[in-house]
Amino acid sequence: MSSKAETVCSTKGASFQDFCEDPENRNFIIRNEKEELRDVRKSQDRVEASRFRNSVLLADCEAQTNMAPFIRHRVLRHIICSFTNDDKGDFETWACNPRIIDMLTQAKKVRIFNIALS
Repeated sequence: MSSKAETVCSTKGASFQDFCEDPENRNFIIRNEKEELRDVRKSQDRVEASRFRNSVLLADCEAQTNMAPFIRHRVLRHIICSFTNDDKGDFETWACNPRIIDMLTQAKKVRIFNIALS
């Protein structure tokens, strides 16, 4: 014999299932799912930004100075963020690598040139 609590839960579960399956509620459910996904992505972005900020602040002054001109550009910032994905967590090595700095400088020039054309 089922308890009163089990009956209430199964009844609520069934009514929620009916609500979800009702075609009239489809748009409402889809909109809420999108909102939840957006909130999750925002939260993930905040965590990633915090991790990146900590990596940069823990780096030496030279590494911070090398990356400062590129942080303003969204695309370049994503590239710089990838430097924190190093298994060793050695952001400084990437940020002080002359080839990396040259690559970012060239990318910045292309980016600025493309913005000027549009």
